[in-house]
Amino acid sequence: MKDHYVGDINDFKKYDLLDNICKVLGKRILVVWMKTTSDRSKTDYLKNKRYKAHNESLYDDLSKILENNTRTIESVEKICVLKGWQFFNNILTNYQQERKAYFGDVSKLADGADSVFFDPDKGIAPSQKGKKDKKYIYWDETQEIRQQKKDLLLY
Repeated sequence: MKDHYVGDINDFKKYDLLDNICKVLGKRILVVWMKTTSDRSKTDYLKNKRYKAHNESLYDDLSKILENNTRTIESVEKICVLKGWQFFNNILTNYQQERKAYFGDVSKLADGADSVFFDPDKGIAPSQKGKKDKKYIYWDETQEIRQQKKDLLLY
């Protein structure tokens, strides 16, 4: 996740999904941003009012973040729909030891959650070979969460 992605169409979709998981299943969620440095984003959905009709509160909150030019993960953590969620917003790197510590910290925080949501830039890595890339999550990095019998959510 990158700060400048805040409020884009993918944000709307994932927060709406997580909001429904919380409401319908009553799950406590830990959001692991897997924060990295910035590039580009998609915000044209704000011109389409069908998104507002789908989840008005979320739409309005993300619109305000964009209007106020406060596109940061910390701004997202304050919006209504996400109240009561737990967040982990440390920056993820490619360095093996730092990654190990990063996911160890996630595992400790997961004790207070039913579900752990990971938000890597590119998704699940296609292979385990070579140097790990901060844009991906690797299956071995989810092992401790799976052993804790938490719901594992990847976007």
